[in-house]
Amino acid sequence: MAKKELTDHATAAPTSLQARFADWLLNKTGVQVADADSFKAGVRLATALRMEFQASPENREATAAERESRAKEVEDRRAAREATAEERKTKAEARAAAAKERAEKAQEKAKAAAEKAEARAAALKAKADGKAQPKPKATRKAKPATEEAAVSTPVEGDQPSTEGEDAPW
Repeated sequence: MAKKELTDHATAAPTSLQARFADWLLNKTGVQVADADSFKAGVRLATALRMEFQASPENREATAAERESRAKEVEDRRAAREATAEERKTKAEARAAAAKERAEKAQEKAKAAAEKAEARAAALKAKADGKAQPKPKATRKAKPATEEAAVSTPVEGDQPSTEGEDAPW
């Protein structure tokens, strides 16, 4: 529509639909206006020019800007969700790595304990089988009860065995 045609709407008489719509708005909404005639003229122009307004370059630019703004908000929310998800993933991976390290340390400790137990069991078995030399026990020499007992004379038969040996006696 050309600009001239738009101005023609400003001076045109209201249609019956436009007049009923203006009256209905005043009655149903309870709006108090200072000048009912100006309100009715505004309703008439709004209903008559709504389609032309929607098709206008001004409205299309504003609609495109709103659409871009909403798209940017959606993209920002998506990026924030992705960042949060990535952060959670990183934390989960760190927890998993720490748990794996703890498990490996526990396995190493259990393996060392098992090896120690096996060595202990083998030593006990060898000792029981007589293969191992028992450690000499520390012994104390008893003190003689009397001095006479300390100085004893060898009695025949107290001599060490000398079978097969060249003994001096």
